Amino acid sequence: MSTSAPPPHFCLLGGGIMSLTTAYYLLTSPSFPAGARVTLVENSRAGIAAAASSYAAGFLAGGADVWQAAPSQDLARLSWKCHVALAEQLGGKDKWGFREEPGLFCRALHAHCSTLGLATLYGEPTSLTPSTPSSPSRTLQITPHAPYDSPISLSATSFLVAAGPWSAALCRTLNLPPIPLTNLPGHSIILRPFTSIPLPATAIFAGISGGAVGVHASTSGAARSLTLAELGDGYTKSPEAFTRPDGTVYVAGENSIPSTAMVDAGLPNRLPKNADGVEALKDENLVKRLVNAAAAISPALNVGNGAVVERSRFCYRPITPDGEPMIGQLEPGVFIATGHGPWGITLAPGTGKVVSELLLGNETSADISGLSPQRFSSRKASL
Repeated sequence: MSTSAPPPHFCLLGGGIMSLTTAYYLLTSPSFPAGARVTLVENSRAGIAAAASSYAAGFLAGGADVWQAAPSQDLARLSWKCHVALAEQLGGKDKWGFREEPGLFCRALHAHCSTLGLATLYGEPTSLTPSTPSSPSRTLQITPHAPYDSPISLSATSFLVAAGPWSAALCRTLNLPPIPLTNLPGHSIILRPFTSIPLPATAIFAGISGGAVGVHASTSGAARSLTLAELGDGYTKSPEAFTRPDGTVYVAGENSIPSTAMVDAGLPNRLPKNADGVEALKDENLVKRLVNAAAAISPALNVGNGAVVERSRFCYRPITPDGEPMIGQLEPGVFIATGHGPWGITLAPGTGKVVSELLLGNETSADISGLSPQRFSSRKASL
């Protein structure tokens, strides 16, 4: 007598925007099997969206052909539609706003998914049992955060690695296929302008004193050291400024490697063990460069005139060798979604939707053929 297979259990590794959007589209899919479960595992003690998912500008670019290279354009078009639909369905105008902090979006999405059945565990994944032909499930071992001290064994049928720049290290820890991933560091500040006049909802991409203008000039490349000219000038060459509904202005574009970067400690790509250690690596000299650049953009943003720096932040974003996201199957039952660089917020809902479709065995809503992790192994084999 045959027995039916147990309902699938989807395990999402990482508590950022990629896992959260994936969870949403899994739990709301008409194809979601009866009795299936979704569990999110986050390694940071700070909780959901503890890294770049909370510290980004929240800039959403709808013109895919202008902002994205060919491999990501179809995904970008889908993601824009998903952003609009999510805002309409979940009350985004009041909960996060298109110009508000993306951390609000992530926490609102997590809260909503929790009402749909999403389970969340906080701890460090330490091992994953190998796959076997006789069982569709694999067991993930998790060391929970204090005050809990008993290891957790989590059995699941499908896994998603979506741990941002920590995804490469997580693959090594779990003995999964290696992925080529580094990081793009980014400092940002939140300024309270010295003006009582509401600022326009305009995104500014500036080039100061010969600096290249445009988002691609300031965010597309790998992390770099300061040039001699930049060291002498003391300000960010290509700053970006985004006004928010609360009257503050988010200023970023300082993607230099901080002097505080870990070289001999932590992970090989200069990351701390998890997101909890990133804030300690904030470089106040690079924060000062942003402050100076803001003053060059507008007198209203000049602290010398009375503008106030309410917060300064630092995060790492995952980036691949070709600058395009890495989305697809790593090995049977294990998928990955990372490497979005500075475009994580813009591309996240579309990524979550197509990853949920991959996990459920459905046709994807966007062409992601150029984003497969296999493209890197293919290049290596051809060299």
